[in-house]
Amino acid sequence: MPARKLQPTNQTNQGSAVSYYSGNLHQPIKTARIRVKIWGLDTTGQTFCETVSTRYVGREQAAIEGVKAPLKVGDVIGASNGELKSRFRVESVKTKASGESSLELQMVAPAKGNFWGVKLDALPHALRGGERRSSPRYRCSGFAVLQITGQTFVVRAPVSDIALNGCYVELAMPYAVGCAFRLEVTVRDTYIECPAQVVSSHPGVGMGVRFDSDRMTGKRGLRLLLAELDRELLAKPAR
Repeated sequence: MPARKLQPTNQTNQGSAVSYYSGNLHQPIKTARIRVKIWGLDTTGQTFCETVSTRYVGREQAAIEGVKAPLKVGDVIGASNGELKSRFRVESVKTKASGESSLELQMVAPAKGNFWGVKLDALPHALRGGERRSSPRYRCSGFAVLQITGQTFVVRAPVSDIALNGCYVELAMPYAVGCAFRLEVTVRDTYIECPAQVVSSHPGVGMGVRFDSDRMTGKRGLRLLLAELDRELLAKPAR
């Protein structure tokens, strides 16, 4: 499902972004001019490193302008704001007559702390009241064990965020979208096991994984873990 366009505003309003395994997440966005560094490989295979400005930002998304390197939708680039670094997928590209481009970016590798350094709502809109149909993601530190059907060896990798119906596995050589496998995830004292499938793949970064919740072992423990992460997030002051 493609990400919806960000709608800039001078107030903290709702925007929309894609959860790589659980559908749309509502995120607040805010107009902000922030100088950030971006780097990676352009469409010609050449390395680039530039300093550009954001137009508006969300918790895990941004629009930037003044990009000189030729890039296309689907490219994954690095970005840093001060000491904080992360990776972003290019969601849209608009090139001006001057040759410079404006990009919309979606974070694919979780960053520690408040990446943009601007005050946003403490929680995604999806967490406020009622049923959590959008299955919001929570930052976490855990690990996964993956085994493709018919193979005897397993792969172990870090898990950097988790939701009721999926997680993000950090892997330099992620599986292809659609790949099915057996998955074990351990976060804190919580252990789950179930069939799973890759729903997004970002080479050099990792992959979004969707759980087969109907065949999951440990679903109650997962719900308790998410409730605990939710309480911790609510207790953190917005910056």
